[in-house]
Amino acid sequence: MKGRSFAGSNISLYRRLGGYDGIAALVDTAFPRVATHPELVHLFRGHALDTNIRQRQLIIDRICHDTGGPCAYAGRALKVVHTNLKISARQWDTFIEIISGTLDELKVPAREKAEVLDLFRQRYRPDTVGL
Repeated sequence: MKGRSFAGSNISLYRRLGGYDGIAALVDTAFPRVATHPELVHLFRGHALDTNIRQRQLIIDRICHDTGGPCAYAGRALKVVHTNLKISARQWDTFIEIISGTLDELKVPAREKAEVLDLFRQRYRPDTVGL
């Protein structure tokens, strides 16, 4: 991911992020921060280790698939997963701040960072917040 830019090309976001390894680095860096953040920790309490491992894999597969990669997402619909969690707009903003900071830390170029954040905001937010 670091410093790569494919401006003007038709290369998938998946490839521009560094493929599977780049997406796994994003998830492995950001999601432990998400799961331990004071505003978000309650969403992850009580999960067994095997649940956390499966959740990690599903997140990677979903992002991989949605960025044009070869992964198949075999999880439930996001709306189903997040119904009754009552995730607020503020909690979502905190989540996005963590993702954005992680993208910066991993030195994801501005174009790719913007596309990842747009993916989260446009595709994932409607099925996550306020359900």
